[in-house]
Amino acid sequence: MKIRLPITIALLLLVCSFTIVNAQTHIPRYISMAPSTNAYYEYLPDNYNSGTGTYPLIIFFCGIGEVGDGSPSQLTRVLSNGTPRQINQGTFPTSFTVNNQTFKFIVITPQFNGYPSVQDIDAVIEYTKQTYRVDANRIYLTGLSWGGGMVWSYLSGGVPLASKIAAAIPVCGSADIASWGGGNTVAMADVPVWATHNSGDNVVPLSTTVNNVNSINNSPQPPTPPAKQTIFNVNGHDAWSRTYDLTYRENGLNAYEWMLQFSRNISGPVPVTGLTFDAFHLANNIKLKWSTASEINNAGFIVQRSANSVSFDSIGYVASNSTSGSGAHYEYIDASPLSTGAYYRLKQMDANGINFSYSPIRYVPAGSEGSGIQVFPNPVSNREMSIRFAAPVTGEVRLQVFNVTGQLLLDKEIHNNNGGNNLSVQLPANLQKGLYTLRVENNGKIETLKINKL
Repeated sequence: MKIRLPITIALLLLVCSFTIVNAQTHIPRYISMAPSTNAYYEYLPDNYNSGTGTYPLIIFFCGIGEVGDGSPSQLTRVLSNGTPRQINQGTFPTSFTVNNQTFKFIVITPQFNGYPSVQDIDAVIEYTKQTYRVDANRIYLTGLSWGGGMVWSYLSGGVPLASKIAAAIPVCGSADIASWGGGNTVAMADVPVWATHNSGDNVVPLSTTVNNVNSINNSPQPPTPPAKQTIFNVNGHDAWSRTYDLTYRENGLNAYEWMLQFSRNISGPVPVTGLTFDAFHLANNIKLKWSTASEINNAGFIVQRSANSVSFDSIGYVASNSTSGSGAHYEYIDASPLSTGAYYRLKQMDANGINFSYSPIRYVPAGSEGSGIQVFPNPVSNREMSIRFAAPVTGEVRLQVFNVTGQLLLDKEIHNNNGGNNLSVQLPANLQKGLYTLRVENNGKIETLKINKL
């Protein structure tokens, strides 16, 4: 016995040391993936560094309470809830088995210093794809509260973006995409969505989730499967503890197993990369301009227009003029624009005539690009700006500000009793950097112009 005991202990120590060496890793990375994030937590499966295969990816978006500057003292805030909390506490399973297949996740949890733009979220996704061995057909988004809003925002940011995502779980998400037709984008991209919320949420209204889900399922081309929602009959904002609870199951699946049911079928190079697209007034017409960074097997672009952002009609076609896979520049004139304002998008067609993708949607309000009004300063460096009219104005002046997708961000009426040429306007406090359309209506005359918020 005196001989066997040390041998047994030695063997146990050897086994334990092997397990530690090949265990999952969850470590901070003080790297900026996008302008709005300076650091993130990285979770890798066991044996990741010794293998060559690809893995499903979860990108987890935290709530507003976990916002920080990415410093060592603040980054740990992202470990407070949901998936990163489970990983940190050692309760996250090393693998999941769905449909007789076993999967191990890569999990990336960025810490944002403010609400990120859709472009920032996409930069995080692309950085992760380039840095880790990610299965591009199995990229999943999930997040809670503010982070759930980020999930909704990205999915509604454009079909090419949403089409990168295999499935998504927004938990009590704060973005009301239904109010501006974003559900149609999610539906067109055919992204499986499972949204959860508490019936007595005192922070984000339950109607946000209900309306978002309904807007997806009521689209002209509903997704398969339909978006689903789970409403927990409890008070308070915390719907995430139950959503990510490994023992909570619907149809026999917990949240992670539900996501793994779904995958994309992305193969080969993307036909078009680096697409930029804008639409704006030009005299009495609407001018569309777009460019690409590279094109492979791209036949061209169908120009589509809609009065409501839901039902689109094709109004023109522009063939690809790319050579040797390079990028190219394009223009199209809508000589008979709608009098009520319109939404525009591009339908990119592959050379095989079968596959296609959509650009982000751009909204152009009614009216014409007016030389009778000017904005100072433009770009707008803070919330304050002045509108100068070519002639004195009296009566009610209605001011509206739209983002590039047509979402109404400001709707304000000013009664100008003085009959002067200048009006002072304060923009919304949460207006992010970017390009916006200002619509000015006075005495039946409507004029619009572009403003740039710095």
